[in-house]
Amino acid sequence: MVIGNNKTQGVHVTDGGYVMLDYSHITGVKEAITIQDGSLWMKNGVINFGGEYGLKMKGGRVLLSNVQMNSTSNNNTEFIMVEEKSAKLKAVGVIINGNDTGKAQGIKIANGGRAWLIGTNVKKVSTGVAVQNAQVTMISCVSIF
Repeated sequence: MVIGNNKTQGVHVTDGGYVMLDYSHITGVKEAITIQDGSLWMKNGVINFGGEYGLKMKGGRVLLSNVQMNSTSNNNTEFIMVEEKSAKLKAVGVIINGNDTGKAQGIKIANGGRAWLIGTNVKKVSTGVAVQNAQVTMISCVSIF
């Protein structure tokens, strides 16, 4: 379990680093996960954050499987950001719970990033999935605004 003081970063993976989390919780953090040309595998976990983003990718690879994401922020929030051509995300059975403030975006894929969303549910956000100059495959996904 990663527990922060609501002012800290949860997990930061860079330059070929690799992190594997199973049955883990990341909670009480400002920004939960940052990936810069690293890899992360997270299964059966929960991410609670209060800052600008839950997962931010600039390059690298991420697999999220059966992960629930919750935001406590009343400001602009992006749950998942996939940016740059070398960034690849696979999200299977992920649940994103916005807080109905009208300021949260579920998933943003941009600048050549790639994402595969399978059985992913996005709830209580202003924008479910935003795609800009990127590739996305969605299978059995639900967005509720």
